[in-house]
Amino acid sequence: MNELNIKISDAVNEVEVILKRIYVLSNDLDHGYFEQDIKKKDDMWKIAGSYYEHAGVKTNMILSMAYDVQNKLREIQEML
Repeated sequence: MNELNIKISDAVNEVEVILKRIYVLSNDLDHGYFEQDIKKKDDMWKIAGSYYEHAGVKTNMILSMAYDVQNKLREIQEML
């Protein structure tokens, strides 16, 4: 395998790892925040305060990782 193929393979592996992290975080966000059963005002605590802040942090992490994937894909494209 030549050097270019190794670089491309490494970049693809990095993208795959980042995508797995995105899937895990987004699944956690979905189950831990968006799937909360809010039927009455007393249930609002399930999506308020620190729960809301944690959801925001996870969302920012997902966006940051998506940006990393975009940059890696651009890097791969430039190698071709």
